Amino acid sequence: IVGSNDYIGYNKGVRSWLENELSFVESDAFKKAKLDVMHVYLGVVIDGTIVGFAKAVKQVAFSQIINSGHHLFHDAPQTLSVLFKSWVDSLSEPVEEMKNISVE
Repeated sequence: IVGSNDYIGYNKGVRSWLENELSFVESDAFKKAKLDVMHVYLGVVIDGTIVGFAKAVKQVAFSQIINSGHHLFHDAPQTLSVLFKSWVDSLSEPVEEMKNISVE
């Protein structure tokens, strides 16, 4: 998660790193995925307000929150809360490659 005005965790640099440098099972799918517009604000659309852009595959997600900086929890707390909840809820679905791994 990055803020559009964040110059510490620069959003274009983070996205570029995820798409071009980080290697994971679904790297190609993530790179080809388009950014979706996020209308999430406390789980509902308010006057069609766009709060950010996102794209994700099972292993990796990228979200850019509009009009927020490095302190997302201060700049966009409701949006951040909704994003965290959706990601935590999605953790119950294991990545296909991890289903058959046994821990001894």
